[in-house]
Amino acid sequence: MTGFDAETNQRGGLGTWRAQVNCDEAIVLGRSQLPLWEQRNPRLRWEDNTVREPLFAAWIMALGSSTEDREGLEEQTREMLARFRWPTLFTSGFAIVVNLRHQLAVTG
Repeated sequence: MTGFDAETNQRGGLGTWRAQVNCDEAIVLGRSQLPLWEQRNPRLRWEDNTVREPLFAAWIMALGSSTEDREGLEEQTREMLARFRWPTLFTSGFAIVVNLRHQLAVTG
């Protein structure tokens, strides 16, 4: 087992990790893990729907919108980020926040 494999198993603790050679295998593995993650964290669906999805939507707006469409997005994003109780979140991908803030900074 490589370091990455061991780290993934240790962090996730699901004991279901295995190498995937293509996207189809990765999707099958990911879907098989969802019930296990839901047992571990009942907030999973709530966090996906109310934290992760709005952050990804804002990032997509920042990536592809015209300057006119982005007007106000910076302020709305600040308000959205301030609304979340970050220390209580468990499964939401925080890396998207970095991407979103960077994109807003470079596109003004």
